[in-house]
Amino acid sequence: MINKFDELINERKEFQRISDNVSEVKILSEIVKMAKDIYGEMSNEYIYYLNELGGVSKYIGEYELGIKNLKKALSLIEIREGKRSIPYATSLLNLAEIYRFSGDLDNIEDIYLETLSIFDENKLEKEYVYAGLCNNIGLFYQNIGKIEKAIKYHEKSLEILLYMPDHLVELATTYNNLVMPYKEIGKIRQAYSNLDNALEIYEKTLGKEHSMYGAALNNKAILKFEEGEYRSALNISEIALEITKKSFGENSLNYKNLLSNVEYIRDIVKKSEKEISVEVTNDSKLIDKSREYTKKYILPKIKEKNEKLLSKITIALIGEGSEVIGYDDEYSKDHDYTFMPIIFLNDEDYEKYHKELEDILLSLPQEFLGIKHVNNNVVNERRGVKKIGDYLYRFIGKENANLTIEDYRKIPEHALFSLTSGEIFFAGNEELSSILSTLKYYPDVIRENKIATVCTRIAQSGQYNYLRLMKREDKIAASIAKNIFIENVIHLIYLLNFKYMPFYKWSARGLKDLPILGKEIEKRLFELIDNTTLDKHQMSNRIEEICYFLVEEIKKQGLSKEKGYFLINHAIAIQKNIDDEFLKLWTAFED
Repeated sequence: MINKFDELINERKEFQRISDNVSEVKILSEIVKMAKDIYGEMSNEYIYYLNELGGVSKYIGEYELGIKNLKKALSLIEIREGKRSIPYATSLLNLAEIYRFSGDLDNIEDIYLETLSIFDENKLEKEYVYAGLCNNIGLFYQNIGKIEKAIKYHEKSLEILLYMPDHLVELATTYNNLVMPYKEIGKIRQAYSNLDNALEIYEKTLGKEHSMYGAALNNKAILKFEEGEYRSALNISEIALEITKKSFGENSLNYKNLLSNVEYIRDIVKKSEKEISVEVTNDSKLIDKSREYTKKYILPKIKEKNEKLLSKITIALIGEGSEVIGYDDEYSKDHDYTFMPIIFLNDEDYEKYHKELEDILLSLPQEFLGIKHVNNNVVNERRGVKKIGDYLYRFIGKENANLTIEDYRKIPEHALFSLTSGEIFFAGNEELSSILSTLKYYPDVIRENKIATVCTRIAQSGQYNYLRLMKREDKIAASIAKNIFIENVIHLIYLLNFKYMPFYKWSARGLKDLPILGKEIEKRLFELIDNTTLDKHQMSNRIEEICYFLVEEIKKQGLSKEKGYFLINHAIAIQKNIDDEFLKLWTAFED
C-alpha cells in the first residue's frame, strides 16, 4: 500500500507541474483516503492532504468538496494543537480562500483577520506564510472594492518576498495581484510595470502554458481593453482562455468567466471593425485607410501565402508623420504620404521572413482610396517590413525598452511621442505592444523633474522678465520671453496630462484634446498672441491668470503644497519631493 501511495504522490507532482488541476483533485481524493488508512485520522499526513485537497478544489469550482475537507482538518487540528496554533491558522486561511473563490464573501474578513492575529502572536511577520496571507487578504479587499486596503496588503507581501529568492513564483503572483488595484486608482504605468515583472518571472520559472502565466495574460488583456486596444485585448485573452481550459477544465468558474469576457470582446471587435469598414472613404483620414488596407488586403494575403506568419507579426501605423496622429490634411499629401503600414518582426523572425513579407506587400494594390503608395527613401525608412530593435533604435537609441534616467534625459520628447502614437492594427505577436506599453509615459521621477524645470522657465520668462523688459521698452527681448513662456506653458499642460509633447508644430494643436486645462489654456494663449488690444500690464495680468490655473492643478495633483502663485517656489518644492536620491540633488533648473 505504501508503494501505491508513493506512486499517487508522484502522479500528483506531475499534474502540478503541468497545471492540470482537474486531474490533481482526482488524485488528491485518492491520496486523502489512503493517508487515513495508512497513517490514521490524527496523523500529520492525513491532515496535510485534507488541506491540500481543500486548497486545490477551489480552482476547479469544487467548493463543497473543499469546504468539507478543510472543516474536517480544522476539527482535527483543534483537538491536537488548539485554535491559536499555526496549523489551525493555515487551515483557516484555506477555508477563507474557498469562500472567496465561491463568491461567498460574508464574514470572511473576520476569518482573515483572525488568521492574521494568530500569525502575529507567533511572530511570523517576516515569514513566507505571512506574505501569502497578506496576498490573500489583498485579493479579498479587491473583491469587495476596498482598493487602498488591497494595495496595502499586497505591498506588504511584496516587501517580504523581495528578500526570498526561493519564492520567485510567489513574488510574481504578488506583482500580478497589484496590477488591477493600480489600474483602479489610475496608476497605469505601475500596473504595466508589475505585470511585466510577473510575466517575465512566470515565463522563466513555470513556462508560458501554466495557469499563472495565463492569469497574468488575462490582466494584460483587461488593460489593453480599457485603453481601447480591442483587437490586442482579444488576441491576448484567447491565449489566456486556452491556458485556463487546459488547467482548470471547462466547468471551472475561471474558465466560464474568461470565456464570457472573450465573447464580449469578440463582439466589440466585430462591431468596431464593421463600423470602420462602412466609414472608410476617399475622404477619410490616412490612418483609417491604412487600417482598412491592412484588413482588406494585407492580412488575407498573408493568411493565403503563409498563415503561420500571422503569429509572428505586428502590423501598425506608428512613428513620424501627421497621419499617425490624425492631423493630416490637403497640405500633407504633397510629400511622403502613403497608406502602407509597418509590419514588425522580432530580430530572429526578421532574418527568416522579411523577404517573404516584402514580396507579399509588392503583390498588393499600390493605390487605395485615392492615395498612391509612394516609393522614396523617406517612406521606405518609415514603412514596410521592419525589425523591432532597429525601429526602436531610430527613436530612442536603444533596441529595447530598458531605459535608465540618463537615457530619458537624452531622448527628445517628440521622439517618444512619435514612437508611442498611432495604432496597432494587428498583434499576432505581443512583443511590440509590450514595449510600447512600457514606454507609454515617463517614470514619475522623470515627469516630476521635468515639471519642476518647466515651472522654472515659465516663472523666469513670464512672471518675472516679460513685464520688466516691456518697461525697458526692449520689445524684441520681451517677445522672446513671451514665446518662451508660451512654449513652456504648453509643455506643462502635456506633463500635467501625463502625455508626451509632440514636435513643436503640432504641440499647440494638440492642446484642445487634453482634458486637463487644455481648452482653458489654449483660449488664454490666443489672447497673448493676439495682443493688439492689450497693454503691457494687461498682458502681464493674463500671464498671471494662466499661472494661477497651472498652480491650482499642480496642487490638485499633490505635487506641491507651497502657498502663492510664483512658480519657482513650486518648482523647488516639486524637485525636493522627487523619490529618487540622484534626481533630488539636482536644482529645479535641470532636466
